[in-house]
Amino acid sequence: MKVSPRTLQLTLKREYFAQIVDGTKGIEYREYKPYWKTRLEGKKYEQIHFRNGYLKNSPEMDVECRGIKLVSKGRGAEYQIRLGRITNLKRWR
Repeated sequence: MKVSPRTLQLTLKREYFAQIVDGTKGIEYREYKPYWKTRLEGKKYEQIHFRNGYLKNSPEMDVECRGIKLVSKGRGAEYQIRLGRITNLKRWR
C-alpha cells in the first residue's frame, strides 16, 4: 500500500482501535517525547493510517486528521491528535 507523505502512520492496541471504530474515541494521545516531537511538530497531516498490530493481515483504518496540538498537563505535556471521520476500514469484524 502506498502512503502519502501527508499520512501519519500509527499502531494501536485493539481496545483503542475499537473505540475509534465505535466513535467513542475522538482524540489520540502521544506523550511529549523527542521521538513524537520530530514526527508531529511542524507537520500537517491530512489523514492517519491506524494499524492494530504488526502482522500482514492486521486490521487497518484511515481517519481524517483534524489537527495536532501540544497540551501541558501537570508536570509534563502531551500531543492531542484530533480525529475526524473514518474514510477506510479493512479486516475489522
